Amino acid sequence: LHDDAIVEARDLGANFYLTEADVGKRTRSEASVVQLGKLNPYVSVSMHRGPLSEDLIASCSVVVISESSQAELIRWNEFCRARAPAIGFIAADTWGLAG
Repeated sequence: LHDDAIVEARDLGANFYLTEADVGKRTRSEASVVQLGKLNPYVSVSMHRGPLSEDLIASCSVVVISESSQAELIRWNEFCRARAPAIGFIAADTWGLAG
C-alpha cells in the first residue's frame, strides 16, 4: 500500500477506513493498512513510504494505481507486463459524482 498523502477532510467521503481523528495527522496508507489487511487473511498487505521504485513493484504480484498521471500509468503498466511472470496491473480512478 502506497499513499503518502496526509488525510484531508474531503477524503472521509471516499475512504470509509478513515476517521476524523486521522485528518491532518496520518497518511491515507497509515490509516487504512490494518483494515485492508483484515479483508482477506490470505493476502499480505504491506505499506511503503517514499517514491515507488522498480525493485518495489517487481516484488509485487498485483499493483493497483490511482491518482497518477497517464505517463506514470503507462510506465508502470509496461513495466508490469514485461515481467515474467507478468505482474497484474490495475489502473483505478474516479472523476466526479458518477465516476
